[in-house]
Amino acid sequence: MVRLNGRPFDICLIQCYAPTADNTDDEVDKFYDQLDRAMTQCRSQDIRIVMGDLNAKVGGERDGRAVGPFGLGQRNERGSRLVE
Repeated sequence: MVRLNGRPFDICLIQCYAPTADNTDDEVDKFYDQLDRAMTQCRSQDIRIVMGDLNAKVGGERDGRAVGPFGLGQRNERGSRLVE
Protein backbone atom coordinates (compact mmCIF):
# COMPACT_ATOMS: atom_id res chain seq x y z
CA MET A 1 0.00 0.00 0.00
CA VAL A 2 1.21 3.49 -0.87
CA ARG A 3 -0.35 6.77 0.20
CA LEU A 4 0.22 9.77 -2.06
CA ASN A 5 -0.37 13.27 -0.76
CA GLY A 6 -2.80 15.08 -2.97
CA ARG A 7 -5.18 17.99 -3.05
CA PRO A 8 -8.00 18.01 -2.21
CA PHE A 9 -7.70 14.31 -1.25
CA ASP A 10 -4.85 11.90 -0.63
CA ILE A 11 -4.67 8.76 -2.79
CA CYS A 12 -4.29 5.30 -1.29
CA LEU A 13 -2.92 2.75 -3.82
CA ILE A 14 -3.16 -0.95 -3.06
CA GLN A 15 -1.36 -3.29 -5.45
CA CYS A 16 -2.20 -6.98 -5.08
CA TYR A 17 -2.17 -10.39 -6.71
CA ALA A 18 -5.10 -12.63 -5.79
CA PRO A 19 -4.91 -16.40 -5.54
CA THR A 20 -5.90 -18.30 -8.68
CA ALA A 21 -8.68 -20.88 -9.01
CA ASP A 22 -6.09 -23.55 -8.14
CA ASN A 23 -5.83 -22.21 -4.58
CA THR A 24 -7.96 -23.37 -1.68
CA ASP A 25 -10.86 -21.39 -0.26
CA ASP A 26 -8.79 -20.85 2.90
CA GLU A 27 -6.05 -19.16 0.86
CA VAL A 28 -8.63 -16.98 -0.88
CA ASP A 29 -10.15 -16.05 2.51
CA LYS A 30 -6.68 -15.12 3.79
CA PHE A 31 -6.09 -12.90 0.74
CA TYR A 32 -9.38 -11.03 1.23
CA ASP A 33 -8.66 -10.61 4.95
CA GLN A 34 -5.31 -9.01 4.04
CA LEU A 35 -6.97 -6.81 1.41
CA ASP A 36 -9.62 -5.74 3.93
CA ARG A 37 -6.91 -4.83 6.47
CA ALA A 38 -5.11 -2.76 3.82
CA MET A 39 -8.36 -0.96 2.94
CA THR A 40 -9.00 -0.10 6.59
CA GLN A 41 -5.56 1.55 6.77
CA CYS A 42 -6.76 4.12 4.23
CA ARG A 43 -8.50 7.12 5.70
CA SER A 44 -12.19 7.50 4.90
CA GLN A 45 -11.58 10.64 2.83
CA ASP A 46 -8.76 9.05 0.77
CA ILE A 47 -9.33 8.08 -2.84
CA ARG A 48 -8.76 4.30 -2.82
CA ILE A 49 -7.42 2.50 -5.86
CA VAL A 50 -7.08 -1.29 -5.75
CA MET A 51 -5.14 -2.63 -8.70
CA GLY A 52 -3.37 -5.75 -9.80
CA ASP A 53 -4.29 -9.22 -10.96
CA LEU A 54 -7.37 -10.00 -8.91
CA ASN A 55 -8.24 -13.23 -10.77
CA ALA A 56 -11.91 -12.26 -10.86
CA LYS A 57 -14.48 -11.16 -13.43
CA VAL A 58 -16.69 -8.32 -12.26
CA GLY A 59 -18.73 -7.99 -15.45
CA GLY A 60 -19.61 -4.91 -17.45
CA GLU A 61 -22.35 -3.38 -15.32
CA ARG A 62 -22.08 -0.54 -12.85
CA ASP A 63 -22.27 -1.66 -9.22
CA GLY A 64 -22.38 1.30 -6.86
CA ARG A 65 -19.09 3.14 -6.59
CA ALA A 66 -16.96 0.00 -6.61
CA VAL A 67 -17.26 -1.15 -10.23
CA GLY A 68 -17.61 0.86 -13.41
CA PRO A 69 -19.10 -0.19 -16.74
CA PHE A 70 -15.81 -1.33 -18.26
CA GLY A 71 -15.35 -4.87 -16.91
CA LEU A 72 -15.08 -7.88 -19.18
CA GLY A 73 -17.27 -10.95 -19.39
CA GLN A 74 -19.90 -12.15 -16.96
CA ARG A 75 -19.40 -11.72 -13.22
CA ASN A 76 -18.16 -14.89 -11.57
CA GLU A 77 -18.11 -15.97 -7.92
CA ARG A 78 -14.68 -14.43 -7.33
CA GLY A 79 -15.87 -11.20 -8.97
CA SER A 80 -18.86 -11.04 -6.60
CA ARG A 81 -16.55 -11.58 -3.66
CA LEU A 82 -14.20 -8.85 -4.86
CA VAL A 83 -17.05 -6.34 -5.18
CA GLU A 84 -18.19 -7.15 -1.64
